Amino acid sequence: MHRSLFPSVARYCLAHAVCPVPALPPSPLSRELASVHRRLRLWLPLDARELTEDRS
Repeated sequence: MHRSLFPSVARYCLAHAVCPVPALPPSPLSRELASVHRRLRLWLPLDARELTEDRS
C-alpha cells in the first residue's frame, strides 16, 4: 500500500533512465539499521549485545 501511494525516487529513475542503470537490492543490514534508528527516535533502550548476536 505504501509503495502505491509513495513511489520511490529509485523506481522512477530506473523506469525513466535513457541509459543502463544497475539496480542493486538493499543490504541485509539495512533492516537492522532501520530498527536501531526507530529505537533511538523513540528513546527506547538499546543494548549493544543485540546488534552483535548471531541471528541465524
